[in-house]
Amino acid sequence: MPQIAMENILGFILGMKGTSIMMRRDKQGLHEIIDAMNAQFFTPQLNMLKQVPEGQNPNFCFDYLHAMLAHNFMNMGQFEEFYWPYLKQILDVLAEKKMNILLFAEGEILRFKDYLKDYPAGLITLLPEQDDVFEIRKELPNCAIMGGMPNELLGRGTKQQCLDHAKRVLDEIGKD
Repeated sequence: MPQIAMENILGFILGMKGTSIMMRRDKQGLHEIIDAMNAQFFTPQLNMLKQVPEGQNPNFCFDYLHAMLAHNFMNMGQFEEFYWPYLKQILDVLAEKKMNILLFAEGEILRFKDYLKDYPAGLITLLPEQDDVFEIRKELPNCAIMGGMPNELLGRGTKQQCLDHAKRVLDEIGKD
């Protein structure tokens, strides 16, 4: 599974502060790190993904899992420069192979909806952390939605509030 360099740069190499600073002050240096990591990991892994047989793996719910965190520290221009080109390559290969992906979107993902809206139904399942699932359904009807119970509600809501929200999720989103 090809891993997007920015996730590892943020999580294991530079941290949040270092990544944020480098995106603004040393873009060339950050591209050099990404290129080096891609040569070692992303590109060979993407090439391996291109070689797997077409179709979904019947032994798993999802053919690919990608946890997204680094996007939360990026504006749209930074996302387009440092993240999207690599996620797009993965999504394009999976779409071509008629496979699917679970995108666990830590933080918020809805502001990047325009990047995901043109992919075919059945490719992307979103597991949002903070976005409103009803808004996601409206903006991204091509994406399946996993979850739907806000952490705040689960942690602080009453049993009845949780049941009511779960029923609403099933009634409004679960029907499709």
